Amino acid sequence: MSLVSIIIPVYNGRNYISRGLQSICKQTYRDIEVIIVNDGAEDDSEAVISRQIQGMSDTGVIFKYISQENGGIANARNRGLEEASGDYVMFMDQDDWLEADLVKTLADELEKTGSDLVIGGFKLVDSNGRIKENWKLNEKQEWSKLRITAPWGRMFRRSVIEDNRLRFMDTSISEDLYFNLLFMSYTSQIRVVPYGGYNWLYHTDSESRTRWSVMSPDRNPLVMLDELHRRMKVRNFVREDLLIYFFVKYIIWYLLYAARKSQGKIYTSMYDQCMRWLQDNYPGWSRKSICKWRKPGGEAIKTYLVVMGCTWMYKCKLLYPVLYLYHKI
Repeated sequence: MSLVSIIIPVYNGRNYISRGLQSICKQTYRDIEVIIVNDGAEDDSEAVISRQIQGMSDTGVIFKYISQENGGIANARNRGLEEASGDYVMFMDQDDWLEADLVKTLADELEKTGSDLVIGGFKLVDSNGRIKENWKLNEKQEWSKLRITAPWGRMFRRSVIEDNRLRFMDTSISEDLYFNLLFMSYTSQIRVVPYGGYNWLYHTDSESRTRWSVMSPDRNPLVMLDELHRRMKVRNFVREDLLIYFFVKYIIWYLLYAARKSQGKIYTSMYDQCMRWLQDNYPGWSRKSICKWRKPGGEAIKTYLVVMGCTWMYKCKLLYPVLYLYHKI
């Protein structure tokens, strides 16, 4: 049985981490090591984790605990990768938990198919565990590879990570998107399973939402996108039209989310940079999209209409004034 390393960054997670660790110890797959990276927590996370590890000493799960100064989630995940010794790697956030058969389902698929990456869905849950949304992916739809950009709910072959020195980028925005797409560009062996055994506890005031809500030079996603494009080995792990749609959607969503609390001059500059980035990397993207794009299988119709509507407005030179008014509301 292959060893699976599960990496968990922790920052002020005392109220949540116990449930996640307990869910790992209840896995039907037994050959697991858990790498907990305390990223400079200011609460008593360390004491909570210590008690949990001591109480789970007879479960057969291997625990590695690392404490470091706060460096951010990308740094903490990278530290976990440095310490991992498993054949396969998974990531889990401190406030989430796993269904009992998640690790086995993903590991069995990797071993059965010889894949390098297996992607599963997830359940969006509230603090009481009630399911608000259930994201099940369709293995026959190629868009499923790009529908979720979080690193959790999936399993990576560690040799691909180490052979190519793949790491999370230390950026203020979308470090997970960077890692996932970079990994996929180094392998064609990608599987999607119609299974969602990862429970994602969503907070409306989470750090990730905060990072997206303010546009500033140090939160410029184009720095990440430039580095991603520089390092991507191939881009044919999905159809070209789906990859273009993905990046157009990402840019539009960035402008929409960041517009609300951004200063006018910063917004204007970033809008110009984003549109120039799309044109430089995907020439004629707006013309191609209007003529050829169909809704990717599995994509929400509302999301697709927003992307296509913004693309049409860009062609008609209406997108900037519309988004600027949105910024002023």
